[in-house]
Amino acid sequence: MATDFNLISFGNFKATGGGSSIRGRLAVQHNVSISGTFSIGGARNVRQQRYSVVIGGESVTWRSGSVSGGGLLVTSTNEGAMQLDLGKSLQRQTVGGCDVASNCLISFFDDAFSYFDGFTSDMASDAQATGAGSVTLLHGGLHFTGPRWAQGTRRLVFSVPLEQWNSAHYFTKAYVAEDQELVVVIDQDGSAQSLRTKMPADGFPHLSNKLVVALAGQGPKVEVEGPVPFGGSLLAPQRDVHLLQGSSVRGVLVAADLHQYKSSRVLHQECSPGCIATPWRVPNNATETTLYVFAGDDARLRPDFLAVIEFDELSRDYGKVVLTVPLPPPGNIGNEPHHCGLVTENRNILACGGLLSLLSDQDGIFFFDVSEPRRPRFLSSTRARHSSITDDFLPLPSGGFLVTQMGSATGGAPGRLAEFDRCLRLVAEHPRKPLPADDPGFNPHGVSAHFDLNMLVTSDYVNPVSTLNAYAGGVELRGTIRFWDLERREISSTVVMPGPPMGIMDIKFIPHDPHGIAVAGAMFSGVYYTVDPTTGSVTEAYNCRQIVPQLGEPSQCMVHLLTPMNSGDRLLASSSYGQVLLLDISNRARFHQLSVVNLGVTAGPHVLALTQRH
Repeated sequence: MATDFNLISFGNFKATGGGSSIRGRLAVQHNVSISGTFSIGGARNVRQQRYSVVIGGESVTWRSGSVSGGGLLVTSTNEGAMQLDLGKSLQRQTVGGCDVASNCLISFFDDAFSYFDGFTSDMASDAQATGAGSVTLLHGGLHFTGPRWAQGTRRLVFSVPLEQWNSAHYFTKAYVAEDQELVVVIDQDGSAQSLRTKMPADGFPHLSNKLVVALAGQGPKVEVEGPVPFGGSLLAPQRDVHLLQGSSVRGVLVAADLHQYKSSRVLHQECSPGCIATPWRVPNNATETTLYVFAGDDARLRPDFLAVIEFDELSRDYGKVVLTVPLPPPGNIGNEPHHCGLVTENRNILACGGLLSLLSDQDGIFFFDVSEPRRPRFLSSTRARHSSITDDFLPLPSGGFLVTQMGSATGGAPGRLAEFDRCLRLVAEHPRKPLPADDPGFNPHGVSAHFDLNMLVTSDYVNPVSTLNAYAGGVELRGTIRFWDLERREISSTVVMPGPPMGIMDIKFIPHDPHGIAVAGAMFSGVYYTVDPTTGSVTEAYNCRQIVPQLGEPSQCMVHLLTPMNSGDRLLASSSYGQVLLLDISNRARFHQLSVVNLGVTAGPHVLALTQRH
């Protein structure tokens, strides 16, 4: 679900008896009362700048315990009502994901509501996304059976009477695919009986990561006994949830009020089983010998696929395709395969995008396990809720991705910057706040990060819907650069490029530049710019008309994508007429050509990638 918090209470949180602990995170809308020893471990990676506890009320009673990791954020202005004795372990001044505490809190609860409400809206509007399963109580077990015709659906919904759920001792499944999510809707059926959740830790071996138990509307309290499994969710936003002694939450739990008893615990939410492959790392100075290409059938009749290419220069098969991995149905044809990104920390997940998946109403983001480099395995596909037209992938040090989504959910403006965590969950679509009404149009294409300076930059290229033949107006090019606060995921400044919009196809920070200078390419003017994020100044540093030799009409040359070298003084750039440039950019105001590779005027070089050895 789209939040980093394990426990979310829309009301109050109460922990009694002592001995309870949280290694995950807690968000409470109103008041908190804790008696006895209680500890919270918070985020494992403090660089993530997440809070361990977010409290929205004015009453916080906590007499003994500790907080580490992300620290504590209290949104109340009435600090006189607080009774805290946490000692030096309490990190009050934590820089968080949002500096305005109320906005921070709201974003967590909005995500939870959206996730819960999404079940009913999906079932009502998208019959292909959701199928109805059947449940049988037999020999003390609940047996979940998916309809054979629904093998391609993303979600199977099962309605289970409260009495049957409470009496079940084990769970089985049939005709349920590995990539399908199970939503179990508990039917109260007028009973005032308390729901005792014995969520199956092992009953669904590979599906525990996709099990959601949902309780709509008001009703009796929910008593959790046993585990809420990794990746699982218990959603009861209008009910009180009691974590009984010995229970544990490893997934996500949403409730009206939360009561936690002695020895209950909440573990840090981990990745779903099978979601993240075994990590591997390319040693320094090692030779990278495998190349991945995401491609499609020109006739759009056969599945799109990932090609594995021999990239060992010493091999007799250098440049040959050694394996192809086709996308599985549904939605595996006509995606217009485009960019890919490889996680740089673990180098085990390859993410690829379909530029035109929206036109066929199918998923446009695809994940592959490449822990065995020569034998990649398709993991899953997904789509963002508010955006589409997937373009570029920026791998994050944490193992996730930021993805430029050029268009809105319908292919127009504004687009979004989608964020996936290391477990490949969609956690946000940025920016969260609406852009001003006079904004020139947020349609991000290029993306780059300067992690040392806490900076992110995106470039706006074109309003995608305006490129369709059925669009009434002309093509709407964009001419803006957005600089972001990387940690907060907020746009800090917008730079409007000189002249009419010419489509800023790409932008990249120059490595090790102390000022965060970035190089941008305007496709339809053929101009390379340097952009200073501090002053907002823009300098024309090179024009593709200067390329020697010119293989076509100079006035028609275009800029494509940019790849700066780690040295910070060289830039590879793809251009029209089949040319790839190597530019000296040591003088930020005036680039000059070092060499050019001519692939032929009919070639269309676009993406450029460098090995670790360049």
